[in-house]
Amino acid sequence: MAYRTSEACEVCGKSRIEFCPRCKAQVCVETHGVVAGARHCSICEDELVEELESAQIVFDARERDFSLPRMAFWSDVVARVDLALTRRRIRRMFARRSPEMIQRARMQRRA
Repeated sequence: MAYRTSEACEVCGKSRIEFCPRCKAQVCVETHGVVAGARHCSICEDELVEELESAQIVFDARERDFSLPRMAFWSDVVARVDLALTRRRIRRMFARRSPEMIQRARMQRRA
């Protein structure tokens, strides 16, 4: 990824910036830049983590019937598979968002 020097970070205003390859936001290299091992900035990473945590909360809040030992086992297996598929769906939706869709969503959150 090529670093470009331009205006300032959209979050903190620092001057040494790079452009996120996912959302095209100008972010500082030191704090909000591309996360190690990922292909997006820390702002996008926070967005992904928030969506995954929401799925985990829904998973944890579901009531399960553990009246029979065998049923409890299979109920837990089904719930865990459901969570894994939900997390996969969230990651895929996250990856498919265009920079325009991301910017539009961020503007709506700020309003």
